[in-house]
Amino acid sequence: MRLFIALILFTLSTATFAQSDANQLMQQPTTELETLVPLNDGFVLVMLNDLERPTEMSLRYFNEAEELLAEADITLLRRGLLTQFEGAFEFNGDLVVLTSLYYPGPKRNHLLFRRFSAPDLTEISSEVIDEAYTPEYFRVPFGFAKSHNEEYMAFYSWTYTLPKDPAKLTVRVFNRQMEQVWEELYILPFLNESFYIFDFAVKDNGQALIFCENYAGRPGRYIDEEKIEYRILAAEAGNSNLIEYKLNLPDRIITGLKAKLDTSGAVVGSALMQSTRRKSRHDGLYVFRIPPDGQSIQRKQLALTEEMYEAAYPYGDKESLFTANRHKFANFVVDYIFVEPDGSWIIAAEYRKEDTNSYEIEFNDILVVKVDAGLDRIDWIRRVPKRQTGYQGFWPYLSYKAFHKNDNVFFLYNDSRDNHRQEGPPNSLSEYSGERSRVILMQIRTGSGEMVKNDLTELVRAKNVSAIWPSRVWEFFGKSRVSMYGDVVSSRGGVTSLMVKFAWGDGLY
Repeated sequence: MRLFIALILFTLSTATFAQSDANQLMQQPTTELETLVPLNDGFVLVMLNDLERPTEMSLRYFNEAEELLAEADITLLRRGLLTQFEGAFEFNGDLVVLTSLYYPGPKRNHLLFRRFSAPDLTEISSEVIDEAYTPEYFRVPFGFAKSHNEEYMAFYSWTYTLPKDPAKLTVRVFNRQMEQVWEELYILPFLNESFYIFDFAVKDNGQALIFCENYAGRPGRYIDEEKIEYRILAAEAGNSNLIEYKLNLPDRIITGLKAKLDTSGAVVGSALMQSTRRKSRHDGLYVFRIPPDGQSIQRKQLALTEEMYEAAYPYGDKESLFTANRHKFANFVVDYIFVEPDGSWIIAAEYRKEDTNSYEIEFNDILVVKVDAGLDRIDWIRRVPKRQTGYQGFWPYLSYKAFHKNDNVFFLYNDSRDNHRQEGPPNSLSEYSGERSRVILMQIRTGSGEMVKNDLTELVRAKNVSAIWPSRVWEFFGKSRVSMYGDVVSSRGGVTSLMVKFAWGDGLY
């Protein structure tokens, strides 16, 4: 009966695309897929010959039938200097590729804005859009964003001179013709070594938002969560001062914060809470909202206890105490906030714990919470159980990807085959660490919170894919289809990669 319900609400179908052009291209040993960019009625594959130090970039534009429409091979070498890939996206019907070029002598970073027309991938323009001065080892000085209405493109550049110097930030905003609308230099009251920018956005009116944090403690290997100061800084034309929104709570420690600009122009955010540093377990959920006019900030603290977390375990009353990899309610990081049509929120957080003595990280259960539109109560809590542990080489196979489709949220991840060998729930969860996997798409209906498991293993096995990369999963064609990048391991141990696609069923729309 459960499978029957799943098939009505959610129908998977392998795409009727020919597997020839795109997948044969990616199986060439000299290329690695960096990203997929939905563009008009097709998509562009952006590939690099080396993800760490690329010297060449390949662009391939395909239509809905996966027929190759255009291609362009671009050298990333300029005057003997290497260019670093920063990002690619669609902007008003064109493909934009951002790269940065570093000059070791003057310690100068240039951000290069290259625009390509569709469908022929002809380069329309190439220009230095921004610059920053940084040490060579500090190659993350730029951020960029486009507004939801695509009227504006915004960039920030962070000039990092000495660790003890104040951070210097320049914000530039352009219109859809890439004419500069305004620019401002800000000297921040934070030191370079303690300041960090984790996101950037631009609103439909051209106001730029800098999502950041400042560490009030002594920088080092150990981070005191109590001393992290979360901020949102708003920059706007005609104002030489930044508008500051302080996100911390006076009597609580917040951890794993996520904030984003919603399509309505509001900023929505959430984090887990705990009372003191010595009491490390979470005991609440913090939610906040800055309305589109930016004149106030709405904050709410919602109880979320260990007992509520235990009760959300789907395989019985609560997880067995004898489960070897059982963990306490701590170390959760918010990754997604989806706003429903009725104004309620779906918040997804993952248990992530890093071993400070090694490069091993645990990517475990997903906590899913629905908060009502007034941010006054929690409607339901669900846990998607998974246990994943791996060193750096296995990280691409770990964690998850989330989707929001009408009245459902979906969570795509690799899992141990032992956890799905029987019809009923497993007695205890086996750990997945990068081997041949079961590919699971867990579905939660946002109205009732009902969970339905969709097993995609046969779909990916049909293409000989042993495990997918959750970080290389994209929705395209108006978010009606999904492309999953995965690895194929040959009998001789060689690894190639290709895309596996499925279409969302008509029942969701």
